[in-house]
Amino acid sequence: MYSKIKILSVLIFQFICTVLIQAQSSEFPIYKHHNTYLSLFNTTLDSNFEKYDVLKYKINLSINPDSREISGNVDFQFEVLENNFSILMLNLNGLQVDSIKQESNWLNYNRQQNELYITLGQPLQSGSLDSISIFYHGVPIKGMYFRNNKFNNKVIYTHNEPYDAQYWFPCKDDPSDKALLDVWITVPQNLKVVSNGILTETTPAGQGKLKYYWKESYPISTYLISMAASNYDIISNPFNWNLIQFPVEYYIYPEEVSRGNAAISNTIEMLDFFSNYIGSYPFLLEKYAMVEVPFQEAAAMENQTITTMDEPVIDNESVIAHELVHQWWGDALTPSSFNDIWLNEGFATYFDALFIEHKFGEDVFKARMISSSSQVSSDGSVDYAIYNPPMQFLFGSAVYHKGAWVLHMLRNELGKDVFKTIIRNYYNNFIYKNVSTNDFIDICENVSGRSLHKYFDQWVFSPGIPNLFASWTQKNNNAIIRIDQMQNETIYELNLDLKLIGLTRDTTFSITIFSQNEEYVIPFSDQISQLILDPENKVLNINNGPVYLIPNRTELIQLFPNPFNSELNIFYRVKKLQNIRIELWDILGKKIKTLQNEKKQIGTHKLTWKVENLASGTYICVLKSESNIDKRKVVLIK
Repeated sequence: MYSKIKILSVLIFQFICTVLIQAQSSEFPIYKHHNTYLSLFNTTLDSNFEKYDVLKYKINLSINPDSREISGNVDFQFEVLENNFSILMLNLNGLQVDSIKQESNWLNYNRQQNELYITLGQPLQSGSLDSISIFYHGVPIKGMYFRNNKFNNKVIYTHNEPYDAQYWFPCKDDPSDKALLDVWITVPQNLKVVSNGILTETTPAGQGKLKYYWKESYPISTYLISMAASNYDIISNPFNWNLIQFPVEYYIYPEEVSRGNAAISNTIEMLDFFSNYIGSYPFLLEKYAMVEVPFQEAAAMENQTITTMDEPVIDNESVIAHELVHQWWGDALTPSSFNDIWLNEGFATYFDALFIEHKFGEDVFKARMISSSSQVSSDGSVDYAIYNPPMQFLFGSAVYHKGAWVLHMLRNELGKDVFKTIIRNYYNNFIYKNVSTNDFIDICENVSGRSLHKYFDQWVFSPGIPNLFASWTQKNNNAIIRIDQMQNETIYELNLDLKLIGLTRDTTFSITIFSQNEEYVIPFSDQISQLILDPENKVLNINNGPVYLIPNRTELIQLFPNPFNSELNIFYRVKKLQNIRIELWDILGKKIKTLQNEKKQIGTHKLTWKVENLASGTYICVLKSESNIDKRKVVLIK
């Protein structure tokens, strides 16, 4: 999914047309999700869910665009997984149940918040196949939306991720249970309906209405079930793959057909790249389509075979690539739970970048990844692991951008060919199934022949990213380099490139960091002018590079953020064991507060000060040691 909040509509072509320095500092659309609904649903799954498996949904709805009411029924086919199964629990939120039927029997039921408990006619045994029909009606409070587009025409569309399918049809709203799908939608005859899979038939339904029958023959999770209806024009071009031809379509407002034609051309180019890199498009016997809607919940959403696109981004190349590759990562391979959401969003973010590398070259690809790294910490989500993030950061920037960097660093570490083999094996082994992070780790280890649990423990299952501070001195034709890890989270093991720049020559060498404080002695006879950590930006980290020679004194190194609001991080270097006093003064020479007064060992240190009852303004941070006093200005803005 491509989020709407803070999205910047910067096209890849604009990315190219700037000089590389500008491209490296450019931002691109940020993937942050509209989180207002997240507190409304308790994601703890009832144990009843584990007792049966959904086989198929048959959704039959009539939609009244004027009253916004829906009515109809869902036939729900399932297999029982344990003996003496008598209560079927489904999710349904906000709609009125009229009746429930099992064959010719009317069933009793009761409701508790978003849960519908149905008492079956008799207990069923493990392996039994059965079905029920639920008749219902009402006005969806979310999940299905009725809006006018920018041309003042009616548009009806759905958006389910993560748990909003239950607001417009009764279902087992759990990504781990994929099922087949038939959808019948009846609407006024001036509207065209698009849904998952293929259009099987369109029939008159009386009173100026049409009934559309869409059939999805590949397994699908509830959060990927979708429909949209409006006065669409339909653009269609064929895509050929291994003697199979399927349509690439755009359901688009009639006023914007020219934009849709350009988008279709780009989409076909992307389909070819992703199919060659990953494996065949997973829904070859159906279609790939996009549909334009006045989206307020996101910028785009990768519903299976039918991506929903917000009006401003219908021809945005980066958004198109991100959502298209979700057909592989998310739709064909679907996380067992939203704990593993990075397998969707991190993969889609990185494969969007890989398409940039394919189309525009290495320099633009590197610029994209640098820009991506700058977004990792943009919303605070990096303070949590990208595995099982808290609900408010389920679609946080770290899930997207740190997730992409997990793959990028893995590719750098293992090599492009090994990485591509991993991707293809992962796809082929789990197509149409549910996956977990551990499934991906197992594939990575089997293909590479290496133990990678430490890698994933620190990058996926732990919060934060490395914060590296380096300094150097030169003695007897040796460079003596010290690297300290300053983050509060995990201590990382890293393979890191360092570049020494001398007066007459440069050299790049690799080191492995194992601990929080390490020192390296590197033969280097030329006079050193500069040291650069990670010169090719291969590792996601914060560092104080380029690193210049640190004078032989105790001093403040960095205060950030500056200006600051509620918290100030103070980094300083100590050259020998001694007492270090750090104070805050105002610009009139009055001491405000002593922040620290204690002995400190040789090395780099970090002090975090949380502001309390202090007015906005300019202040002086003062470090006092046995040998000297060092001062830095800092600005507080509240």
